[in-house]
Amino acid sequence: MDTSLLPYILPIAVATGGIALTSYINIKIKFAQNEGDAFLTIRATFLNIIRVVINLWVAYFLFKEVISHEPPTRLSILLIVFCSFSLFWWLISGIFFRIIEIISSLQATQSAHLDMFEMYIKKQVEIDEKAKTHHSSETANGAP
Repeated sequence: MDTSLLPYILPIAVATGGIALTSYINIKIKFAQNEGDAFLTIRATFLNIIRVVINLWVAYFLFKEVISHEPPTRLSILLIVFCSFSLFWWLISGIFFRIIEIISSLQATQSAHLDMFEMYIKKQVEIDEKAKTHHSSETANGAP
C-alpha cells in the first residue's frame, strides 16, 4: 500500500468527518423536542460511532486472519470464530432493534389515529345530541 499520500488525505478526512459529525449533532439538537431527547440523540450517535469503529477493527482482524499465509493455530481459529460471531451478532441485533423501533413507531401512529377517531366520535355524538335536543324543542313548541 502506497502511504505517500496518507499525510495529506488523513487530515482532510478527519476534518471532514468532524465537520459532518458536528453538523449532524447540531441539526439533531435543533429539532429535538426537549433537552432530554437531544442528549439521548447525542449519546446514541457517539455509541454508534464507537460500535462502528469496534466492528471495523474486528472486521480488520477477521480479514487479516483469513488471508494469512501462515498455518492456522488455535488462536487464529479462535479469532476467526470470535470475529465472525461478533459481526453476525452486530448484524442481527441491528436488524432486531430496527424492527423494534418500527413496531414502536407503528404503535404510536395507531394510538394517535385512535385518539383522533375517539375525538371524532365524541364530536359526532355531541352534534347528534344537540340535533335531538333542538328537534325535540321544536316539536314541543308545536313545529311539525
